[in-house]
Amino acid sequence: MIMTGSQQVDMQQIEIVEQTKHELLVANIFDKALANNIDDGHDQVATAVSEIIQLFPSSGSTEEMESYLWNLWGTLIQKAQEVPRHDERQRTLVRIVTTLRDQTPVGDSNSITVWGSNYTLWTDLPLLGPCMREAWIAPPGFFRGQIISATSLEDEDDAGERDLSHNEDNTTKEIASEDEDNTAEGIAPDEDHTEEELESWINLNAFAAQLLEHRTMLWANLGLWQLRTALERNGDFVESRIIVASEWIRHAGLQIFDLCFYDVADEDSRNAMAPGPLISQEKGGFTRFRWNYWNGRFWKASEFGGSRSRSATEAATEAATEAATTMQLIPSSRIQGPNLLGHDPNLMLRIRSD
Repeated sequence: MIMTGSQQVDMQQIEIVEQTKHELLVANIFDKALANNIDDGHDQVATAVSEIIQLFPSSGSTEEMESYLWNLWGTLIQKAQEVPRHDERQRTLVRIVTTLRDQTPVGDSNSITVWGSNYTLWTDLPLLGPCMREAWIAPPGFFRGQIISATSLEDEDDAGERDLSHNEDNTTKEIASEDEDNTAEGIAPDEDHTEEELESWINLNAFAAQLLEHRTMLWANLGLWQLRTALERNGDFVESRIIVASEWIRHAGLQIFDLCFYDVADEDSRNAMAPGPLISQEKGGFTRFRWNYWNGRFWKASEFGGSRSRSATEAATEAATEAATTMQLIPSSRIQGPNLLGHDPNLMLRIRSD
């Protein structure tokens, strides 16, 4: 049967309507789960997971499956950006992801092919990695933020680095090497930003750190890049950078310590996670030296609450103190040795692409 032009247009409109309907349904699932974790004794996370699974177009085309997953994770990430980092609802979002991951596969019915690769639904959380890469763009204010050290010098080295890395033609959102790609560490085009955009970036980092904490997604490199940005670039400290870096220690400090203790990385990983200017002579990747260095820098940042020209916000100094204290206590909690729960340490050095 050959469709006329008007019939083709009608079919396209139907597809758009169906896609919009699914987007609204997915958004509603998350909204209900976030509205209240407990409703008449019923776990909203369990309800959300059940509805997500039921809504998945298991009998649909590959394109429909990909579209659903992309919309699902995109909506999840958007909600994570909206929920404040200390809000318990962030844990609700994390629980939804971990509960989906822990669903028991049933034969071949959970095997799907997306983007040309085979995955187990929902164990592999297909397309969550690419969706996170799509969102991993920090507002420019993150790199120009309020200085909180006792000095009043601007971050000239970082400013120059931003100028050199800025490229109007670069639209890729691949997370690979910070030094190879201006978006690798989340550098957005140099334009005005709002406080809401900055908070969104901090919230997203807190969410990503919690997924690493639960070993749901193995993207420890994202945390290392934020620690490098906050602690290895110059003698000054920037409020937003300190807060973001502290979230990685707050939630995933144990996992990051384990990686530093093992000190394992191939050459490519070390290059992608090279040290900042302050410790450029050290090797890249997760190392024991870096762990101790970060700890000392967090302590230093916590001392600048009363600087003469540019005072730190209470949130930033508290975050630095909490991170430094946590890092100092973690080694003793690992007296029996680090525990990666059976994971190959190298797997935690890269963001999953599935």
